Amino acid sequence: MSESHGLAFTDVGSGPCVVLIHGLTFNRSAWSPIIDRVSGLLRCVAIDLPGHGQSTGSMSPWELPARIDQLVRELQIEAPVVVGHSLGGAVAMVSAAHVRTSGVVTIDQSPDVASMAPMARAIAPALDGPGFDQAWGMARQSIGRHLVAEPLRTQLLAEDEAKPEVIRAYWADLIADPEALQRRVNGDLARVTVPVLAVFGHQLEEVETTAVSAALPQADVQIEQWPGAGHCAHLVEPDRFARLLVDFVSRCAT
Repeated sequence: MSESHGLAFTDVGSGPCVVLIHGLTFNRSAWSPIIDRVSGLLRCVAIDLPGHGQSTGSMSPWELPARIDQLVRELQIEAPVVVGHSLGGAVAMVSAAHVRTSGVVTIDQSPDVASMAPMARAIAPALDGPGFDQAWGMARQSIGRHLVAEPLRTQLLAEDEAKPEVIRAYWADLIADPEALQRRVNGDLARVTVPVLAVFGHQLEEVETTAVSAALPQADVQIEQWPGAGHCAHLVEPDRFARLLVDFVSRCAT
């Protein structure tokens, strides 16, 4: 493990670089099945988001692209493909609007971030009280960890980092003003010009598919739909995701 600007990270493998960003309450070890499969072909830099694992510092998602870019520069990496799951997918997409990237992979994260507001606001009152474990347990059921094969499923549950103060920090804008948050995200996504691979663990409605492409008008968008794979699609089908990732990175490099 190394640290840079408060970001703990693992750097393994060789070849074109992918920066791997986990979702809320996960940590960088969740990427192990993917790293094991691709590190012979790709250089994998997996980070802990602030407030997770061993990372420290501001938990503002808006500050993360610059911090990740600083880490990438220190590692002398040119324009990596940034890969993110859930919240990490939103960070990856926003990063492509502001810092050097050659492509973006987002896993089960719609550009319509404001759609999460009802769920976040329902849980918000419990973030400061004794009902947090029960409230977050309901949210955890929707994450789909139960679809992940053992032994990773047990590992993910054991390493779950559901801290009220961390969730509150990352959801602050979503709870306070989801419409303003969506406008800001829309502005950033409209600036993305690199290829984007969007993987969903469910079948999208036609209107959703159209909305993903419309949110990224300057990007070449590839949409993958894996019905039944759930929110953790990359961990439920790691072989399939690893092959897709290697192919996508190769396309970004040409």
